[in-house]
Amino acid sequence: MKFPRIISSFLNPFFITFYFFIITLNLNTKAINPLPEKAKWIIYGLIIIITYVIPGLFIKFYGNFIQRFFKYGQKEKRIIYFFIVTVFYYLTYYLLIQLRLSPIYSLFLFGCTSLLVLCLIVSFFWNISIYMVAIGALSGGLLGVSMVFNINLLFPIFMVIFFSGLLGYSRLSLGKHRPLEVYGGYLTGLAIMLAHYFLF
Repeated sequence: MKFPRIISSFLNPFFITFYFFIITLNLNTKAINPLPEKAKWIIYGLIIIITYVIPGLFIKFYGNFIQRFFKYGQKEKRIIYFFIVTVFYYLTYYLLIQLRLSPIYSLFLFGCTSLLVLCLIVSFFWNISIYMVAIGALSGGLLGVSMVFNINLLFPIFMVIFFSGLLGYSRLSLGKHRPLEVYGGYLTGLAIMLAHYFLF
């Protein structure tokens, strides 16, 4: 069970946005205004802090605070987490709009925010795999960038799809989800993210 745990840790949903920015900020194409190396590192830092560090700390301390007064199960805990992360993803999306970066980035964050809202709603009645939704969104984001902005991303797309298969296998091996929750999660992330690039 060690390999599935390693894959699940490496492809934690919190890291997916960071991976997207690593891939796209280093593209050598006229379709994206190139940024100085220093600006890239500043953006990396902002993405990690706003989409990972702050939500993680907020969830940890706020969740512990609430549990002192209210007793809630795993389902309620999951819904609270979704709500908190959704707020921070929307703030990140708003920040990118203000920075006037390429729409490649703001569309991805907008798609992530929409998916979080959808997962929040779905979580009331179905245990959809958030890990697979996230990596499906990464697949959809790279496909969307490639098709809409005419950028060759064949290799990163292939690698993400390959790791998607490994992640799906890992989630099933760990007994975290049933097959339908895994496949449904991936297709949901892929379809919704692609729709954002084609419709917005």
